[in-house]
Amino acid sequence: MRQTPKSRHTPGPWHIINEKTIVGADSPRQGYVADVNLHRSSDNGEPDGFANAALIAAAPELLAIIKGMRQAFYVKGTRKALLEVMERSKDLIAKSEGRQS
Repeated sequence: MRQTPKSRHTPGPWHIINEKTIVGADSPRQGYVADVNLHRSSDNGEPDGFANAALIAAAPELLAIIKGMRQAFYVKGTRKALLEVMERSKDLIAKSEGRQS
């Protein structure tokens, strides 16, 4: 049986914690995972730092949802299991797009 290697990234949840930084898990002692300038986008086409930060902060949860979708589809193989995980993904997509905290 093939073993799945353990993740080597800082475990979630990740949060936007101040004016420019995202930290892994619930403690700054676990280390910062990204340093993002949180300026707001202007009309000149510059990226919106808050949008980038929201997407990075949601990464561990997005990974978990993708794993859940694969398990629901390949392991459980039922429409009900897949619909349940798809429903859970709605709020996470909004969070990753900065539409909810």
